Amino acid sequence: MTADALTVPALDWTGETNARVSGQGYSMEAAGLLLQRAIEQGARRAAGSDVCPVSVTLDTTAVAEGAGPLSFVVAIDRKTRTLVFAHGSATENSHTLMTATAVFRIL
Repeated sequence: MTADALTVPALDWTGETNARVSGQGYSMEAAGLLLQRAIEQGARRAAGSDVCPVSVTLDTTAVAEGAGPLSFVVAIDRKTRTLVFAHGSATENSHTLMTATAVFRIL
């Protein structure tokens, strides 16, 4: 059995809700992982604490061309005492590749 190696680059936060990764040629799987990571970091910031994923739903809307860096936008929908509800999107060259919604438990 073989497995693909996946190196997860650090997200470069350009503001409270926008992140990006430099380089290009990311697969859809890598883009999905990075989008989930961006939303989780946004939820962690909103909670002021570590969080644990409860639910993540990912919807793809286009295929990555690998022709540019990926950008991510994260929004916090609601924060309760124990949960953070968030969503985000991943774009490549102004084309939305995927969107995701997630719920995180505040630890």
